[in-house]
Amino acid sequence: MNLLEYMQPHLGSIEAWSSDILIYLFCYPPNESRLRAVAAFLYGNDVPLTIATEFHCCNAASSPFDFETLDNYYSYYQEHMYKHHMGKYYNMALRKCMYLNGKCLGQFDEVLPGLRYRSHRL
Repeated sequence: MNLLEYMQPHLGSIEAWSSDILIYLFCYPPNESRLRAVAAFLYGNDVPLTIATEFHCCNAASSPFDFETLDNYYSYYQEHMYKHHMGKYYNMALRKCMYLNGKCLGQFDEVLPGLRYRSHRL
């Protein structure tokens, strides 16, 4: 089974993914904001960290620092079980932009147009 086939149960067909995420994964070199967006998208859609880091290898410009950063974001999301709005991501099952909340909180805070979003830095 190839990596894309493994990810389809979590993310659906690649044609339905956010164009920003596809560009961040395959076209542009990683930077802090792109890695944050990719981490939130993959974590929010229940992609395991091991698969997320393997998949991030698809970007030829990725480096060991990028994998460490991705790991740091996943750890941050996991450890802050009661934190609200740690990031925003496109939820593939709901087809909506949602906020990432800690595991012990509800996961159905939709990002509404016109509301300002403040990202949490590590």
